[in-house]
Amino acid sequence: MSIAHIKVRSQNSFHLDITREIASLEGHLFALPILFINLGGEMMYVIEHRLRAQGLEDRMDKVMQDVIGTIFRPRIIDELFKPQHLLSESSMRSLFQKLAHASIMSLNQESMDKLLDLMTMTVKYQVFNCRYPLEMIYCTLNHLDYMRDLVKHSETISNSLRKVYNHIERTYCRMDQQNLVLLRNIILRFFQDRKTRVSKPGRI
Repeated sequence: MSIAHIKVRSQNSFHLDITREIASLEGHLFALPILFINLGGEMMYVIEHRLRAQGLEDRMDKVMQDVIGTIFRPRIIDELFKPQHLLSESSMRSLFQKLAHASIMSLNQESMDKLLDLMTMTVKYQVFNCRYPLEMIYCTLNHLDYMRDLVKHSETISNSLRKVYNHIERTYCRMDQQNLVLLRNIILRFFQDRKTRVSKPGRI
């Protein structure tokens, strides 16, 4: 089963050992987790920003736990880290549209399109500006740290995120430099036709 077909229902960081270089994994088949986690982190950043701006802090814990808990359901994590090619842009947008509505929060189509554009262009900027391929993995860990902090009161979701950290350590610490470069190039190719101009998060 592909991650694109999964139906969505409405604690500490590890030390990243970068000294091992084992060319046993093909970078182009493990780009999806990096793209998915970074897009998810940016989605949560925009949602948190707008909930605070609109004075809805009382609903924030509920929304964050619902959405992040859905993004990192055990079944999704297991599918995510299987060797596979990237989803198409349309499939990725459709998937995140489902994930964004996995809570009491509701977005109209215009707001959803704006959210997706903000997520996409921000991650494109981050990946493009990585000075070296491993920095992209650090960026991914930063997004995970951010989401972990949002759900720190939920032991169940925190445990799911810990599982993601372990997957990242096992997967990307085994890659040599050549495969990390390939992985980054695959992600940049995914974004190559995305040229939407965005500004700071606005009202969604």
